[in-house]
Amino acid sequence: MVKEWHIHVDASRIDADLEEALIDRLGFWRMDFCRTVDEVSYAPERHLTRKFHDQLEFRRVTDETLALVQAGDRMSGYIECEMLPFDDDLPEQPYRITPIPFRLEMRELALGEFRQTEVHVTMGIEESDPRLLEAFREMGFYSASLEKDYGRAIVWTAQGSREHIDAIIPALRGFLDSAGGVARGSIKEERVVRSWVSSDEVRLPPVVDRVVFVSDG
Repeated sequence: MVKEWHIHVDASRIDADLEEALIDRLGFWRMDFCRTVDEVSYAPERHLTRKFHDQLEFRRVTDETLALVQAGDRMSGYIECEMLPFDDDLPEQPYRITPIPFRLEMRELALGEFRQTEVHVTMGIEESDPRLLEAFREMGFYSASLEKDYGRAIVWTAQGSREHIDAIIPALRGFLDSAGGVARGSIKEERVVRSWVSSDEVRLPPVVDRVVFVSDG
């Protein structure tokens, strides 16, 4: 069962008239990321979002969005049109020392390649246990932060093939259940339905190349 559909416009440059059309005509809103949590960040300069519960409306707005961005050199960046198989809240419980379940080895995308899916784990950066944040860094997730109504959140992300992301989700859920330490947290998967990249020069986030599961000993 699909939870939602999303469209994200991720731009390093966007003309003012295009941004205005996306917001005023198509109902997008700005949800820019903060600069920057880690030394390496893949967060775009401008991030516009639209969310849907109706698939037909999602398809209509997807078509209109792609038509707008392809009408001339109006932005540099990429478009993600996605379906969400799940978007689950995480329970709040005290942190318990728990071994990490895996480490991710990453690679750059090949020319013309786009990731198939991604998993996000979002949590309040000030309220979540710092040992949990360090565990996500050790596992190989990359991060970005954004302002929520409660304060700043950190979004941990791993992108890649269905095979790789499907493989880590159960282990990741088990780790979060055991470790705790999350405040205002959620976990969701976003699978690409359609995508668009303005040029081969656009820098896309890396994807999982290999999952190294950590033995219990």
